[in-house]
Amino acid sequence: MAKISPSLGRGASKIGIIYALIAVNLAVYLWIYYLQDIQGLRLGCFGGLQAYKIIGEGEYWRIFSSMFVHYDFAHLAFNMAALFIFGSYATEIFGWLGAVIIYLICGIFANLVALLIVYPAIYSGVDLGYCAIGASGSVLGLVAAVGFFMWQVWRKTRHPRAYAFARQFAIILLLQFAIDIFAPNVSQVHHLSGALSGVIIAYLIAQFPQAFKLLLNKSR
Repeated sequence: MAKISPSLGRGASKIGIIYALIAVNLAVYLWIYYLQDIQGLRLGCFGGLQAYKIIGEGEYWRIFSSMFVHYDFAHLAFNMAALFIFGSYATEIFGWLGAVIIYLICGIFANLVALLIVYPAIYSGVDLGYCAIGASGSVLGLVAAVGFFMWQVWRKTRHPRAYAFARQFAIILLLQFAIDIFAPNVSQVHHLSGALSGVIIAYLIAQFPQAFKLLLNKSR
């Protein structure tokens, strides 16, 4: 078990990196808004996850860029509010660098899983208009990582507040997945795979703390 002492219930003290991630997402949104709505350019799925563009035309940068592109301001605001809330806990537990790494890995993993699932359909000439954008895979990865790590802490220490945190984060994930069933234009694949990758990362951190010790100590 990693020797990390999260300050349960205390406000995160080093969340500057979360502000930076929010600023990047906002800047990308404003840039696309300027090009598309003010300049009148027809951008289509600009920067989004499109399998035929990535695999067929070699635009691999979309696997990364799609995490920072949002459909509209409501989409952006919802994801950034979630990032601010749950990212604050992640920086407190994993350190600022650990939180960023989890954010990026979960987003990339979610995109790769989506490509594996969607590409066969596109290769067969189906769903050619598929385009996935947004930071929800990354954000849910942070939620799952914090929740699962706190469950690991509870298993070792039986700390009641660790259990409370783990339960709350599990409920948040279950509610999100329930909403996804009925919500249109939502990529359940991204949400599920983002959360799964967060669980895997938290498990590795808890089971092999020495491999992450230097990273965590330097970024706390």
